[in-house]
Amino acid sequence: MIVNRVHKFVFVHIPKTAGTSLRKALGSLSGRDMEVVAGTKHETPREFLSAYRSRCGRDPNELQDFVWIAFVRNPWDRFLSLHRYLRLPHHRRKWPQIPADVNDFARLLEQPPEWTKSIRSLRPQIDYIEGCDPWIGHFETLTDDFTHLKNLLGFEGRLRHLNQSSLSHPVWPFRFRTHHQELDEQSRQILTSLYAEDIKRFGYCEGSVLLECRTPR
Repeated sequence: MIVNRVHKFVFVHIPKTAGTSLRKALGSLSGRDMEVVAGTKHETPREFLSAYRSRCGRDPNELQDFVWIAFVRNPWDRFLSLHRYLRLPHHRRKWPQIPADVNDFARLLEQPPEWTKSIRSLRPQIDYIEGCDPWIGHFETLTDDFTHLKNLLGFEGRLRHLNQSSLSHPVWPFRFRTHHQELDEQSRQILTSLYAEDIKRFGYCEGSVLLECRTPR
């Protein structure tokens, strides 16, 4: 989460949607309020707003005229990226149970074991916008949407790629590339069910970038 009082926005960091690059660009702007945000970068709006008064002693209604910002990503591609990320050595030490095969990982989520609840990045993206009505940008059109955002809020800045999960699946510059062929039919069905609300809310379909919402709102 980033709160900026000069440009009047709240950025919600949804995991595996180029959030690290966005945080770097947006966090460098003047006006950032560090007092009101939690230590975790993946706090949800509901968590943030419920703790707001206790952190700063002010009413969260003071954010009423702020623009909330979130970027989202095709759920199947996001899951593949997350699996590659969790298989990096430092994450394997924390979650050694993560299967090496992405399809085994997907099947594990049909009846998720308790330890998977600690992986916040597995949560549907819709969870990260409950409690707000954000301007939505898309990972697949990130460069164009970031330019649109700069014009909307009136700031200057540039994106720099950070936190790439795997060099074998490059996503910089940010152009959509489908890797769904790594998922078998059962895995695709599991993920379609698991992230049904994301698919519906953000207009995604398998094998396509977006169904209808390419233009950010």
